[in-house]
Formats: sequence, C-alpha cells, structure tokens
Amino acid sequence: MDKPGPQIWLVGQAVALRELSWQLAREKSPSDKLAARAPALFWLVQAASKVEAQWPQIEPNAFAPAAQQTERIHRWSDELAKRVSESRWSEELTRKCLTAIAGTGGAFDETRIPTPLHARRAERLVLALDRLVTGLGNTAADPALSRALDRLFDAAQSLPDFAPSQFADNLKEFHAGVSRILDSR
Repeated sequence: MDKPGPQIWLVGQAVALRELSWQLAREKSPSDKLAARAPALFWLVQAASKVEAQWPQIEPNAFAPAAQQTERIHRWSDELAKRVSESRWSEELTRKCLTAIAGTGGAFDETRIPTPLHARRAERLVLALDRLVTGLGNTAADPALSRALDRLFDAAQSLPDFAPSQFADNLKEFHAGVSRILDSR
C-alpha cells in the first residue's frame, strides 16, 4: 500500500535527523554548516511529532552537540521514523501537522535564539509547509494561501539577510490562512 506524501515527508525528516545526529556524534569537529542544520531539523521534527500522542516525544531544547545528547536524538528520531511509518496516516494527521508547524510563528520572535539558527529553521519550515499543503490536494489551489507561502519562501531565501520578525509576521499570516481554509472544509 502506498503511503501518503506527508507521511513519507515526516519519516524522511526523522531519518535525516537520525543520520545528522549520528554524524555529529562521531565527528570531533563538525563543520559549521552541519552544526547549524541539525538543531534546525530537530526543532522542526520535534514540532511535527507533537501532533500524535502515540509517537515518541522528547523534551524541548534537548539538542546539544554533546555526544550523549546526539545519541539520545539519534535513538528518538529512529523510533519516531519507525512509529510514523507504521501509523495509519490520514488527512486529519496532515491537517494537524500543517496547523502545528504553521503555528510556530512565535518561535521566530524569540530574541535569545541567534538569527542564523532562525534562518535555518525557516529554511526547513517553508519546505515542510509546502509538502504538507501539497498533501492536502485542493487546498494548495487557494490563491491567498499560495501567495502567503510564496512570501515565506522569499523571506527564507537569503540566510545572511534573514529577518526573524518579518518571517514571524509572514508565518502568522500563513497560519491564519491555513486555519481559515481548514475550518471551511
């Protein structure tokens, strides 16, 4: 039986996180790019994992470069990938996942998080939103939602010029559009 695109996406993200954490745990001096990508991916996968109570959970901010933390992330993301792949995926799970991660706009208002990490999170987030909107079929055809998603892509294009507060505003607008559309269905 074929799996829905959003389910495949989430399994893939959990597997990617597993592999990144494995790589971080084994490298004595990970590159800056690798060190920046892993926490952003962890943040996204963690946000998506909260939509289903049967999926394994991990406490916030657990990602750190220490080997014991990366090992925990490795085990958690591996278990999450297995559980998500075994789940009976439904349109409702896609809706929940889309709503949950679209509702993370407040995280980009958090000033204690460095702008480069916000930028990496945004980079991952817009790709996820695109995948989940596409997974809802005709929802992707809504012109206002498409424009809001385009603005998010534009805001996340340049990591050096990334403006977290502007992205937060755009994400909140997108979230409102998602809520409007999903409530009307």
